[in-house]
Amino acid sequence: MDLMKSYSWPYNLNQLKRVLKELIVRTTTPYILYDDVNYILSTEAGKDHVLLDGYYGINTRKTLQEINRDVVTFVLEEEKE
Repeated sequence: MDLMKSYSWPYNLNQLKRVLKELIVRTTTPYILYDDVNYILSTEAGKDHVLLDGYYGINTRKTLQEINRDVVTFVLEEEKE
């Protein structure tokens, strides 16, 4: 619980919901384990964008070139599925 509380949640409630869903799917025990939370949150820290209920959240603190690259990468990843 301390890990969850201390995380900054840059994408707010939508990110929290997505992380909780990932934790529920990932867990194999009656309780969500510290290691699972730590792993999921560590992968969140490296993400520049998050899919939020069909909305592509864009990190606007980047340059236009970086944003364009992120959008193209996102589309390519989506089309791969």
